[in-house]
Amino acid sequence: MRPTFSVVTLGCPRNYVDSQYLVARYLRKGWEYTSDPYSADYVIINTCGFIRPAVEESVNTILEFEDALRSGRIKGLWVVGCLVERCGGELRREFPDLRFEGCVDPRRLGEVPPLVFAEGGYAYVKICEGCLSRCSFCTIPRIRGRLRSRPMEEIIEEVRYITSQLGKSEVVLVGQDTTAYGWDLYRRPMLKELIKQILAHTEVRWLRLMYAYPGRIDEELLDLLAVEERLLSYLDVPIQHVNERILKKMARGYGRAEVEDLFRMAEERGIGIRTTIIVGFPGEGRSEFAELRRFLEGQRALIRLGVFKYSPEEGTPAYRMRGRPKESTVLSRYRRMRNLSRQVLRRVAEEMAGREVDLIVDGYLPSAGYYLARTRWDAPEVDNVVFLRSGRELLSGDIIKAHLDIINGELVGEVAVQDTGQDRV
Repeated sequence: MRPTFSVVTLGCPRNYVDSQYLVARYLRKGWEYTSDPYSADYVIINTCGFIRPAVEESVNTILEFEDALRSGRIKGLWVVGCLVERCGGELRREFPDLRFEGCVDPRRLGEVPPLVFAEGGYAYVKICEGCLSRCSFCTIPRIRGRLRSRPMEEIIEEVRYITSQLGKSEVVLVGQDTTAYGWDLYRRPMLKELIKQILAHTEVRWLRLMYAYPGRIDEELLDLLAVEERLLSYLDVPIQHVNERILKKMARGYGRAEVEDLFRMAEERGIGIRTTIIVGFPGEGRSEFAELRRFLEGQRALIRLGVFKYSPEEGTPAYRMRGRPKESTVLSRYRRMRNLSRQVLRRVAEEMAGREVDLIVDGYLPSAGYYLARTRWDAPEVDNVVFLRSGRELLSGDIIKAHLDIINGELVGEVAVQDTGQDRV
């Protein structure tokens, strides 16, 4: 009887790519995969260790399945990923009976055909790993190491397989810093060339770019996002802050002027920006916070806003910085920015209401009678969804036109014209 296994994935979409590789690797060995970890013989936990809450979630998950191992509900427990890279020694001392392995080397991702977990019409493709930057608050260089880009031909072949063989309509390019792609392999940035080659040599219908670094975005990339129909006019780019002094303490490598130029050029080209910010960084006073809030309130290109409270991570330069605001102050600023995030979401929804827009179908809720869909300005799992009504059957990956309205604060769509050019999933 073949052994069964399951993978529990914590953290970001980049971890999902690694988990997909792990599943494909063990399937190739003849093992049997199950999505229910408690029905499996062996469980692999792919951990996140980026910030303290992620570490706590990973440790709690390990403890939960260690109990299952001790009680005999599972036969083996393996822990892999970021937390092992960051705290491997401590984990091995605390859990001597478990098996540990670090992060998946990106150079191994092409060893087996990709297996996509997502039931929707999308798939993630990791184009690089590691980071060129050394932001003072970030643990990624310590966890994921130096930049390692995948060969362009391998990425194109993977996109081709995902679209033509697996029938996915949308491919989301991910990495720690996608705009750094190619520096290590080709001695120059090659993201724009990679995008052009993917569009020229694959059947991908929607191509989305995430995790871009503000200091490495130029007008040529923005022009590409604006004119290529299949390359979505959506840019995920974490600015973190806009105050010059705070950005310098963060060691971000750019200033307010570069951020202002980015938003201005994006607005001129009709590109929507999804960004994230950090509140409560050491040295952030009332004036610095107010500057950040005023800046974001005036940006029409801003379509989605993620907000994080600063997490002091041991081993980073920022960990020993003085001047951290009081926790109550940080919480207040977080709540105010979350309110602004909701305002941005509402503004964009109101701008879409009454229009016909393209949507990609991700699934169906039979109990509610709605399909789940997304606009071009909504990345899977992290952004907004549209509740879609249709008089005919739709399948995951269909790209259709729908008329949007707002009902009870939610975007609801009605199918207008069926786009039949998509292979069904």
